Amino acid sequence: MTPADTFTTERQPRGLNIGLRGRSLVAAGQKSNSATLYAIDPQSGAIKELQRIALGKTKTGSRSATFHDRLHRN
Repeated sequence: MTPADTFTTERQPRGLNIGLRGRSLVAAGQKSNSATLYAIDPQSGAIKELQRIALGKTKTGSRSATFHDRLHRN
């Protein structure tokens, strides 16, 4: 495996998740108040920012968000 590139994402990245189809990536930062959804190019591995959403705190102090993978539905 060879790195495709580097990129700046959320402040102090804490959570990264690649979608089941390998075509999307979600990044969340421990010191940011948002999470970002990226598309992954299946040929080059390059990523493109698609959506950034603000994360609100719950009563317990945790943050949550739900992204629906609508990329490349087959």
